[in-house]
Amino acid sequence: MKVLTTITAGVLFFFISTCSNTTGDGSALLQATGVVQASGITSYQYGTHTLASEEKSYALKSTNIDLSKYEGETVKISAEKIEGYPIENGPEYLNVQKIERNK
Repeated sequence: MKVLTTITAGVLFFFISTCSNTTGDGSALLQATGVVQASGITSYQYGTHTLASEEKSYALKSTNIDLSKYEGETVKISAEKIEGYPIENGPEYLNVQKIERNK
């Protein structure tokens, strides 16, 4: 019985650790849905794009996704929060890791 419990716990741990929604350093990814827009000129001057959700707005950048392809569209993002932000009453600053068009 003890062996079965140990095996079950090991399998469960494997699935939890491989299916989690985290970054490479283990921190959780933030998820938000909203409309992507080019940043333009802002008072806070960070981010290439913004995401306007129902709850709040975010400044965005991405090192692996061309966010301009999603301008004007409602999307769902998974992103990591960039430390040290917000500044000067600006929005949270996110590095987008994954983006999906809303259907």
